[in-house]
Amino acid sequence: MSDDGDAFVPHLDGCFLVVDDYERIVFTNAIDSALRPASPTPIAMTAEIVLLDHPDGTDYRITVRHGDPATRALHAELGFAEGWGATTDQLARVVERL
Repeated sequence: MSDDGDAFVPHLDGCFLVVDDYERIVFTNAIDSALRPASPTPIAMTAEIVLLDHPDGTDYRITVRHGDPATRALHAELGFAEGWGATTDQLARVVERL
């Protein structure tokens, strides 16, 4: 369920490449959940999320890789920073309730 009570529908199909418990997640939408090559629209990307201990809580770092500078620029134009910022804010609200 989504926050507004509607059924949750994933907005992308992808594949986890690395999951290190409590430390690191790497995923891509360039391979779909059936482990087949994908041609995602509007962009293909691989994201790495690293979680490290920090005196004030958790150091949360995201690196997103694109196939070329043009794809990176398109992702930025489509609101990459705003989208990942919203995701980070949502994650922080969940974690602070734990």
